[in-house]
Amino acid sequence: MKKLSKILHLLGCTFLLVQLSSCELLDFDVDSDLAQIAAQMKLNFDTAYVYKGYTLNVIPVFEPDSLNITDLYYTSGDSTVVEVNMLTGKIVAVGAGWTKLYAESVSARIKDSCTVCVMEPWDVTQAEYPYETVFYADMTVKGEPLNDNMVVAAFVGDECRGIGEALEFHGISLMQMRVGGEDIYGNTLAVAPPEENKKDDDDIFGNQEIFGDDDEEGEEGDDDEEEEEEEEEDITPTLPTEPQDIIFRCYDKKKLKLYEYILPAGFDGATHGTLSKLYKIDFK
Repeated sequence: MKKLSKILHLLGCTFLLVQLSSCELLDFDVDSDLAQIAAQMKLNFDTAYVYKGYTLNVIPVFEPDSLNITDLYYTSGDSTVVEVNMLTGKIVAVGAGWTKLYAESVSARIKDSCTVCVMEPWDVTQAEYPYETVFYADMTVKGEPLNDNMVVAAFVGDECRGIGEALEFHGISLMQMRVGGEDIYGNTLAVAPPEENKKDDDDIFGNQEIFGDDDEEGEEGDDDEEEEEEEEEDITPTLPTEPQDIIFRCYDKKKLKLYEYILPAGFDGATHGTLSKLYKIDFK
């Protein structure tokens, strides 16, 4: 009797499942269109920093990752800054500036965008600057040591004034940064002209002899010479101009990220840090 009861119970469950299926209350088929509509896409970076002339690929990341969306199209917000291959997402940095990059799939109804900053390659001619502020620094990024993919430079305003040089002395690793500067002492670089090249302020044309009698001109000339001997040109250095901020920038060429450290009123023509006490800079 127990066996018969179990058999009848199983038959009853089977009959119920068949009835539910016939009423479409249960559906075991997966609609692929619904999966695409629910899909999400994220580009592989939010903001990318890249040198002018460089190329890189934009890579979309899908959720769920099993999706294979092929009708993805890319456009550039400003083709004078970034040119992009519409089908592959390969971009070329053609001009310094900022722009947006867009990716969209019509069939999957998904889209995303990212920002691209194109930078002029960092370069500086140290000989252009008569002064420099020197740093012997321990540099880190969010507390982590710099790696081989990172480049460090110092800027005053928008001008690159120095490129960091990684050094090691007696097992101590450091970054040497020489920041070039202009004439911070006002007019001290203005060299007085030789005596033979000087002209009286009144004799701007260099030939006053055409006016008046020769004797009067000679007497006036002698008086002018005496006044020149009595007067001495004041070449006392003026007070230093207000120091300019130094902006240290660290560029990660692999992650396409840029970090900054601002040193307010930092340019002073002095040396900061020693081997025994390195100047600390931590990029955020």
